Parts: sequence; structure tokens; C-alpha cells
Amino acid sequence: MQYTNTILVYALVFCGVSGLGFLSQKVKQTALGIKVTIKKLPYFAAIAVLLLFSALYASGADYQQYTEIFLNSDWEAVKDTQIEVGYRILNIILKWLFVGNAVIGVAVIKSLTIIIISRCFYLLKDRINIGISLAAYVALSYFISLNLIRIYLASAIVLAGITAYIISAKRRNLKLLIAICVATTIHYTAIATILIPFFLYLRSNFFRKKANRNIYIIILLVVMAALIVGVIPIMVRSIPVLNKYQGYLNNGSGFGIGQIVYFIVPIFWLCITKNKANDSVWGEAFVIIMIAFAISMMGYVIGMMSRLSAYFDVAYYFALSQLVNCYRRYAVQRGRDHVTTYKVLTFLTMVYFVIRFLIYMTGGALTSDGIHELIFVWEI
Repeated sequence: MQYTNTILVYALVFCGVSGLGFLSQKVKQTALGIKVTIKKLPYFAAIAVLLLFSALYASGADYQQYTEIFLNSDWEAVKDTQIEVGYRILNIILKWLFVGNAVIGVAVIKSLTIIIISRCFYLLKDRINIGISLAAYVALSYFISLNLIRIYLASAIVLAGITAYIISAKRRNLKLLIAICVATTIHYTAIATILIPFFLYLRSNFFRKKANRNIYIIILLVVMAALIVGVIPIMVRSIPVLNKYQGYLNNGSGFGIGQIVYFIVPIFWLCITKNKANDSVWGEAFVIIMIAFAISMMGYVIGMMSRLSAYFDVAYYFALSQLVNCYRRYAVQRGRDHVTTYKVLTFLTMVYFVIRFLIYMTGGALTSDGIHELIFVWEI
């Protein structure tokens, strides 16, 4: 098999980080109710593995591109609209801090993504299943993020905004919108995540009657998908700053049956937790999963839409994880039989992520060129 050693290293990272994630969190019934505890040592050990691997990783054609962006970044280069201004300024600052050392600069940028995501998971430790979240992140996003640095840094900033929305009592919508604006200065495509606060607002404030609001959300998403499929190509061809994305407008082929299969697991968790979770918590997961599904289906019509999966993979490592956690609380309250059911369902969910991980490793299903042979920074 091509790149056997690379696949082995990736598999060790996946298993080690996921295992440490599950070891780091415990839920139990106490006299005062459900108590969630997190052990910092295994959790931060998992994050340390991701940080170290990110810093040492130098594979893929994009790595050289990002080192060149770093080396060529100065205040004059900010005028170049081909590279987003926020990302350019970040490079300028790091270039000054590290005396123009591109290897260190790019390593720090990749590490920022991990730091932001790990902080979000930690802040949400009472709301999500840490093991599932880390498994989903590593299986679906982590290794791709090492090549597509800008878009995944932007996606981490969006996740920070969603986290602020979830844990905040005041100005939650404003915090999410600010995060989206900042992310857009790192990668223009982050503007697509404006759909998240829009649909969250609709479900919680506009469609207040519970009876049909979820159906209304689905109908609106279908209409939105039809409009976007018609409008996006026009925008990319008409707006100069977006012209560079014309290469991603090639139409996909066939119906997105693969994405329907992929989304069976999160939709299954939506179904079994419908009456077992707080409505607002379940609703947040519902909105994020449904938007992610709509975006993935549009990717079969407009190739560039598949790039947006970086932002909406949050449907897996946040929304699905939140539903798993809701079921765990329900199971702990109900007794041993339900806990056994929870463990079985969690195991099957992990099997799902292992399969997704193996599909990517062996067939490059999530990137057009597949995986790249593992190269460390001292080998370039």
C-alpha cells in the first residue's frame, strides 16, 4: 500500500488522541445531580500530541506555498487581495517575532488552530463528549488542516464564536458575528458561516411555535440551496476578489448519495435524542447538522462548495458530540441498562469515525489529491 508508514503514523495519532480524550472525561450521578469531571493530564496530553505533530509536519505542496507567503509578507503586500488581509497581517507579526524564520512561523500558525479548538472543547466540556469530539476532529479535519492552513484556522475561529454563543448569557449573537468577521479576514469563504447565527435565530426567536419549526428550517435550507447554486457562480465570476475561486466551479457529477450515507450517524443521534435533551440544546445541534448536510449536498453541484466542509465539520465534533453527551446524561439518570445502551451506541459511533478515517487514509476521499507522504521539517 502506498505511504504505508505515513498511514501508520496517522493511525497512531488518531488512536492515541481519541483514547486520551475518552480517558479525560467522566460523567456520574451524585446526590446533587449529574456531575461531569475532566482530567487535565490526559486531555492536555492529547492536545500536546496534536501540537507537536503539527509543528513537525512539512508535507504537501501547500506547505511550500505557506512558507513563501510568510517570507513575502510585509505591509506593502497587504494590498494584495489574493491573500486575505487578516492572514497577511498575522504573518507579518510572526515574521517580526521570529526574525523571518518561515518554518517556525508556519508551525505557530498551525498550532494556533489546535490551541483555539482545544480551548473550545475544554470550555464546552460539560456540553460535549470530549472523546467523540477529538475523534471526529482528527478523523475529519486535523490531517487536512495541516495542508489547508488558512481555511482551517478560519474554521477554528468560527468554532470559537459558536462556543461563545453556547456559553454566553449576553450578546451571544454579537460574539458569533464578530468571530465570523475575523475568520473572513483569514479566509473569505468563512462568510458562509453567517448561515449558522441566521438559522439559530430563526429557530429560537422567529419560529417560536414548536410544532413545525424544524420542518420550516428544512424547507428554508432547500430553498437556500437552490438559490446558492444559481448565485455563487455569478458572484465568483463577477467579483474580482473572488475570481481566484473560478477553478472550483466545475460541476460535480451525480446525486450526493455518499453524503447522505455519511450523515446517517448524526441524523440518527438527532432522532434518538429528540425527547431526551433540552430543546434549545437539541435545536442547536439540529440547526448545525442540517446546514452542514445542505452544504455537503451543494458540493456535488458546485465543486467549490465542498471546501466549506471545513467550517461545517463542526456538525460532527460539536453538534453530534453534544447529542452523545445528552444521551449519556439521560442514560446515567435511568440506570445500568441505559448506560449499556449508551456505551454500545458510542462504540458504534467511534466505528463510524474509524471508517471515515480509513476512507480518507486509503482513498483520499476528503482531498482531491489524497494524502501526502509524511515529511518532517528537518527533511525539507
